[in-house]
Amino acid sequence: HLFSYLFPFLLIGFLLFGYYMARKREKKAGKAAKLSGMEGSVISFFALLISFTLASAGSSMKDRLNLIHQESDGLAQLYRNSVFLSDSSSEVVKLFIIRHIDIQLQDKQYSDASNDLVIAKITANGGEFLKKISDQKEMSTILPSFNSLTSSTIKLLYSYEERMPKIVMILLVISSLLIGALIGFMNGSTEERHYLAPFIYVILVTITIQAIRDLDNPAVGTVKPSFSNLSAIRSMVSETLKPVKAE
Repeated sequence: HLFSYLFPFLLIGFLLFGYYMARKREKKAGKAAKLSGMEGSVISFFALLISFTLASAGSSMKDRLNLIHQESDGLAQLYRNSVFLSDSSSEVVKLFIIRHIDIQLQDKQYSDASNDLVIAKITANGGEFLKKISDQKEMSTILPSFNSLTSSTIKLLYSYEERMPKIVMILLVISSLLIGALIGFMNGSTEERHYLAPFIYVILVTITIQAIRDLDNPAVGTVKPSFSNLSAIRSMVSETLKPVKAE
């Protein structure tokens, strides 16, 4: 989170540094510095780098959403299979589904340590559920959908730990700072000073870098996976639960 606050100030600092170097060179040479003509190529390379990184981060987020949909399908399939079970086993399935969803909805920190704890709870909940289904025919009915659900859930949880290679993020940050210095130098080398373009650069790059970090890492970003479909399934299953009779 500290990086999010410091980064725009670093960009401004490099812009001012580039502008200062251009002005210093102008005073020393007695005339404005002449640009080499390579600046456009360097900026184009940076544009390609940032667009590639943004597309990659967006793809990771889309993959997580697809895994959530797969998990929802697994839960729905397990619920449909419970119709063919005895009343007691059907209630066990419904309680398992509610507990399975609650474990994920109650913990949304997405950190590695928190993720390991959620995986342990999911695994323990699945083991307890299977122990309660004693009939072999009922077990054969629900086992395929249970295995599919477990697989998609574990894939989803481990996807939270997948990150873009650090070298790519470091390259992106360093490139944005260096391009900022280049823009400052180009602005200081012209006869007329322009302040709108550097301002737009700082705003766009800051927002884009933050968007990449949000999409790549749910633990630090404001963009979180949507669990609305899991919540909807939980509500539907809860409504079909038979009330517990008081003794």
